Amino acid sequence: MVNFESLFREVHSVLQMKTKDFENQGVRNITEETVWQYLLEKKWKDHDEEDLRMYKIVSDIFSLSKDQIVVYQQQGKVIDDAPIIELNADEIAALLEE
Repeated sequence: MVNFESLFREVHSVLQMKTKDFENQGVRNITEETVWQYLLEKKWKDHDEEDLRMYKIVSDIFSLSKDQIVVYQQQGKVIDDAPIIELNADEIAALLEE
């Protein structure tokens, strides 16, 4: 059984090339891990590891656009910066009544 961690190691040089491509396009804060997480969370979220073939993985890496990865990274930043609000049952009920 192939797992995503071993796949990451196998395609690390391809990920490096893609991040270098992003640098050449003016996007300097994208890492190999960011690209990989994007693919796992957005592109392959409904795929089994066994269904992914090497040609598909490499194609998905190279076809990833600057806009896609920048939006993904910005969405993550918004979520990371969002305040966590904890409400008790009474507060939730009061909000629902309004």
